Amino acid sequence: MFNLNHFLSYSFRRMAQLFDYKQLTPPPIHIKLVSGSIYLVLLAITIGISRVEAQVTIGGDDAPATGSVLSLNSDTKGGLLLSNVYLDDLTKIPVGFPGITSEDQDDHLKKDFIGAVVYNTNGLVGKGKGIYVWSDIGWNYVGGGTGSLDTGRVAYRNSASGPITGWLEFMTYNLGATPMTIDEQKASLYFNVPASYADETAASDFKAIYGDMYQWGRNTDGHEKVWSTTYNGQVPESSYANAGNEFKIGYADWLEGGNSKQGRWGGETADTPPTTINYKGENDPCPPGFRVPSTEEWQGIVNGVGGANQITSINAQNGYKGVNKWKWQNGGTATISGWLIYPPKPDVTNPVSDDDYEENPTLFLPAAGWRYYNNGNLEDVSVKYGYYWSSTSSTSGHQAYILTFNYELFWNNYPQPRSFGQSIRCVREH
Repeated sequence: MFNLNHFLSYSFRRMAQLFDYKQLTPPPIHIKLVSGSIYLVLLAITIGISRVEAQVTIGGDDAPATGSVLSLNSDTKGGLLLSNVYLDDLTKIPVGFPGITSEDQDDHLKKDFIGAVVYNTNGLVGKGKGIYVWSDIGWNYVGGGTGSLDTGRVAYRNSASGPITGWLEFMTYNLGATPMTIDEQKASLYFNVPASYADETAASDFKAIYGDMYQWGRNTDGHEKVWSTTYNGQVPESSYANAGNEFKIGYADWLEGGNSKQGRWGGETADTPPTTINYKGENDPCPPGFRVPSTEEWQGIVNGVGGANQITSINAQNGYKGVNKWKWQNGGTATISGWLIYPPKPDVTNPVSDDDYEENPTLFLPAAGWRYYNNGNLEDVSVKYGYYWSSTSSTSGHQAYILTFNYELFWNNYPQPRSFGQSIRCVREH
């Protein structure tokens, strides 16, 4: 079978080998595809050349534009089909690329691929599915992806009052849930949740919308599945990164040693309270490019860092207007319940009224309930309560901080025993 790429590559190399006196730039090369046949005109100057530089047109007689190296021109409608590649680490070139035989890649090898373009089929890294280009430090999102399906942007304020100070980008679904749009999540039908599930098949509806239930500081080891078996006991400190796949019950902290390993999900690796809130901890279960948000980040998107920890008497119908607008979806027994989050409009820095916020939400936090640490049972699911972990630990009573809510209340910086199974909503590293 005729291979055009190989033919062109061979032809150019051969021209360079035959003539080595000096460099000349040949006229443009035209490649025309007609009825399945290929007509190739290569114009070369017979005085020596050491490197061939040419502009190429494929699919027509028109000369390529002055600034182009390659022009595609065809009467047949279609597009350029990029390689579909599953990128699981945006800092590495996947094994299988030419010359890439292992994940241990030196800088020299990475530089050989600068400018490579692929379509990423993994929706859980970077900005999700879409076109990425390789630089010498990693894959950069270009566009053409699923957009709001995978991430949603909300405003952030690093003080209790004043204008917004930045933006945070969250995954649009809970960790472990089925990727779906906000409209699809809102339309998810209400269903009765039992105290426990026997297996994955029985829990398919729960997993699709609510995702997994993690104990604080644990990695993805199987315990987070709502059908995982329970174990009454703790894990020795020496095994904290390999705690098994059971959901540990009976203790406020699943890890022996009390307040050791404070930075399990964030902060510094030393066993002291974290001093760097944006550090991704070694047990952090979020996909590459994302991490568990800190308690300051949760507070920063509600009413600003340093604001009141508890916001009560919220009118669910009108919502809460803070850094972002929060509006409760009361699904009742029809659809699931939770908070919709509407960010300010791009030109608004200090939102106050409804007109200051976008018309469409960028995030939805379903009321996923929790998995109780004393018996492993599921409670409060889709009724009105949501419990979302932060990466920030508390040295008081083997606890860590969460964002918790119902239809009329937010509570930031709420200390919760670390053995509870609760939701994670990953935030992009920044």
